[in-house]
Amino acid sequence: SQQPTQTSAPASANIIYVNPQTGNDSAAAGNQAAPYRTITLALQQAQPGTVIQLAPGSYTAQTGEVFPLIVKSGVILRGNDATRGQSILIRGGGQYLSPTFAGQNVTILAEGESEIRGVTVTNPNKRGTGVWIESGNPTVANSTFSDSKREGVFITGSANPKVENNLFIRNDGDGISIARAA
Repeated sequence: SQQPTQTSAPASANIIYVNPQTGNDSAAAGNQAAPYRTITLALQQAQPGTVIQLAPGSYTAQTGEVFPLIVKSGVILRGNDATRGQSILIRGGGQYLSPTFAGQNVTILAEGESEIRGVTVTNPNKRGTGVWIESGNPTVANSTFSDSKREGVFITGSANPKVENNLFIRNDGDGISIARAA
């Protein structure tokens, strides 16, 4: 006997497009024809299973980003995996109150089962960290971490992330720091 046909939507991800040059947060739909201008707005809209696709360009406070960018569990922040994010720069940092390490200056906070792929991350602020991971097991892959004032990736708390195929260059502290029970 044949199984009844599933009527649910296909398992394809919802994609939100972001372009710091041509995007418009006040009028955009977040689709390919009308992308958002900021990752900040895309992250606010994103539900688990959403891919935020970044166009080449610089994502900074000047283009409207509010740091730290918080990538919630199940959300994929994606630039260009093939070039390790060569033309997709996320640059900046903001205050994050870490449950295990007090106040920090962070560009991106990766939560739960999130993914960060194919981007370049720089935190030019004093004691600045590119990606902060405190819990869950996010994936950070095919990216470049350069010129941060402290480290590219900081892993602490009970986090058990997958960090693979990344390039770490010219960070003033470490490429990756791992602390606590991580």
